[in-house]
Amino acid sequence: MTAGSGGPHTEGPAVHYGSPDVKKAPQNPSAAVEKAKPVIQRLTEAVQHFGFKRKVKTAEEEGTLTIDTLLDSAQEPVYREGESIYDGPLSRKLERHNITLEKLAQNTAEYPELVRELTQEEQRQVSLIRDTLLKDVPLVHATRNRVDFQHPLIPARENDSGTKDQALDRELGLDEYVFAHWGFPSEKYYGGNFLLLDAQLLLDPYTVVTPKDISYAVSGLLLDERFSQLPREVRERVRQDYLNKMLTGERWLELMARKILFGYQEAAGKPYLFRADEVSSMGEIKFHGPLPTDNMLRVVAEWDGSLAEHYQSLYQHGFAYGPLETGDDGRTPQGIGVDYEQAARFWEKRLEPRNPTQSAS
Repeated sequence: MTAGSGGPHTEGPAVHYGSPDVKKAPQNPSAAVEKAKPVIQRLTEAVQHFGFKRKVKTAEEEGTLTIDTLLDSAQEPVYREGESIYDGPLSRKLERHNITLEKLAQNTAEYPELVRELTQEEQRQVSLIRDTLLKDVPLVHATRNRVDFQHPLIPARENDSGTKDQALDRELGLDEYVFAHWGFPSEKYYGGNFLLLDAQLLLDPYTVVTPKDISYAVSGLLLDERFSQLPREVRERVRQDYLNKMLTGERWLELMARKILFGYQEAAGKPYLFRADEVSSMGEIKFHGPLPTDNMLRVVAEWDGSLAEHYQSLYQHGFAYGPLETGDDGRTPQGIGVDYEQAARFWEKRLEPRNPTQSAS
């Protein structure tokens, strides 16, 4: 759940091409708008083919007229009366980039784990892992803000302090989502408030997931560029590594269950913990629209010890933070009082058939 930050001038209308050096409108803003009308007309004609409405603020309202402002306004999708920007799991801006529910289904082919045919025994084991993930491994929403359990979490476009506010995020509609991740929270990401969310959110049809944040495909300096302005190779990375890897939350749950099983199989009886140490190692989860309060569990933080308790729970359910021999003692099994040997046998106890006389783990 992360985001980075991020033309020549001519005399006459105060129009610029994405430069941070904004040229102020002349004393007579109406004259500036009149001179800018040819630009507005060309932009309008360019987007009419796609069916988007034009909503351009005048120089009197803005004080400054920029190409970015015009493009943002012109590319807003049209909504009929009674429709909401948050209807459905996909932003209409994503749909303009051919990301549809049908495309999400096709994206399954991008993951060898999902196209592999499972044996009957593997199906049983995957089902057990899915149940464990949904019941015992909550999602994490990191925020600098105080969490209010009486109100839904709101997307960045509704929140002035949001982080998904770069030009590329807006163009793809990512500012319409509430973000979360799985794994071990890290205070270096968005402050030290970590809201745990019910993993059942993955089964909500409004949830989609990508392997990582879009910044892994786009340099932070380019996040304030529009998709069409990105270098060709960067646009291709966004398509291949982000858009073409997006899945529904339910399919992502299946993917993670299979990854855990196949890792366990490769361990071949040796102690096994699933690495979940990076902020996006288990996916960047995105919920379209305000996130209802009934998905919010509790806040964990370092100062009161609750974050260490969450780490402890993750170890006890078969997950590890990085190389166990190194790193911050607050995340190693020894540092938080976890019995490593017992933790590393969690998946074996959960997945292997047992004698009926054995007690359940």
